[in-house]
Amino acid sequence: GLDFLDASESGDFEANRVRAVELGVTSLAVHINWNQIEISPGRYVDPNQTLSTLQRIVPASGMKLNLTIRPIDATDKTVPSDLVDTDFDRAQMAHRFNAMLDYVFSVYDPTTITSIQVGNEIDLYNTASESSTFWDDYRLFLERIREHVNRDYFGTRVGFTATREGLTSGLLAAGGVFQDIAEVVDVIGVTYYPLDGDYRVQDPDNVYDDLEELVETCPASNYPN
Repeated sequence: GLDFLDASESGDFEANRVRAVELGVTSLAVHINWNQIEISPGRYVDPNQTLSTLQRIVPASGMKLNLTIRPIDATDKTVPSDLVDTDFDRAQMAHRFNAMLDYVFSVYDPTTITSIQVGNEIDLYNTASESSTFWDDYRLFLERIREHVNRDYFGTRVGFTATREGLTSGLLAAGGVFQDIAEVVDVIGVTYYPLDGDYRVQDPDNVYDDLEELVETCPASNYPN
């Protein structure tokens, strides 16, 4: 898979797509905040026609889409404005998110999606203003979303994305938080930047140890789905 972050020399998506296919890429990754799609309660838009454009181009190229929709994006809670103060365990949160997903799947065919990642780098989120049971709340939120997607869009997987450090030694690794959340999803996404404390690239040999630690933390046998 590949993210398109910069325009090609020609400045159009098609040139990027052609290059990706030439490289052997089979999936594209797209990241959208929840509040970019649901701009007010029950009112949905396709931001910058992103989904409809991808629907026209990606399946025709023989590729699939890895879609991240973010109620959490690292430190930020990127939900519709009327839900900012609502805890994630409230039925309203999952109901609204699932209704938004129904809109997304009316624009983009879910059968050509590899997975839906619900939140990006969630371990970096600042929970200071949230309930003391925040991670239990988010676990229930994910569980309700997965039940909806697995029931109505069979074969589409649901997961979340965290940082490598968060999964192996940070917040989600402590006290079994990560394992509890992982039990209710089909796939786990990981962001990994091999940098030191001064944001300099680490020695390449460290990469092997880092990835081995990640695999040991997330043994595939634990996640049969």
